[in-house]
Amino acid sequence: MFFCKKVTQLMVLLMLVSVLSGITSVNAADKSTENKSNWVGMASGAAIKADGTVWAWGGLANADVVTSERALSQTKLIKSPTLLKGIADVKAVAAGPSFALALKKDGTVWAWGNNHDGQLGDGTQSVVDPVTYKTITSANRDIPIQAKGLTDVVSIAADWTRSYAITSDGSLWGWGGFYYRNVERLICFDSDSLIINMPSIITE
Repeated sequence: MFFCKKVTQLMVLLMLVSVLSGITSVNAADKSTENKSNWVGMASGAAIKADGTVWAWGGLANADVVTSERALSQTKLIKSPTLLKGIADVKAVAAGPSFALALKKDGTVWAWGNNHDGQLGDGTQSVVDPVTYKTITSANRDIPIQAKGLTDVVSIAADWTRSYAITSDGSLWGWGGFYYRNVERLICFDSDSLIINMPSIITE
């Protein structure tokens, strides 16, 4: 028996906020000194400078991670890139709708933002009411935390609720919420669905 719930307007809004801020915040028309030059990498809501610092905007730049419709309406989203504290020496970033990953030059992966499906990879996850999506116990992070058990990472990626990494030996790792949507756009859980809050090797 499948358990399904409708995709809420909140989740759509969070995705749009992240995507739109990522498209409009860093571009050649921006005259601010922070945005003029030396950007070397970018994901939706976050970017890297040549010195290895990470700059974030939208919901990813706020100390209070946007995880609810009320928070979204009450939070002043950051429109310009802001230096993210607690991390340096970064060479790549990836982002989902309300969380982000950073790959450091030493091959470790760090994450911050929403952690409702364990997508930050630190062994924790928020407890959320399945009906109202209200956070009961928060494991969200406003300062990047290291994903456990990962070394020698060469590439990272993120999507709606999941995080991925490839290590130097070619292994693919994944963590977060592994479930799917059916043809009616409902989020569905079956016996094969998983929520993994630490990186695990993905096999065939």
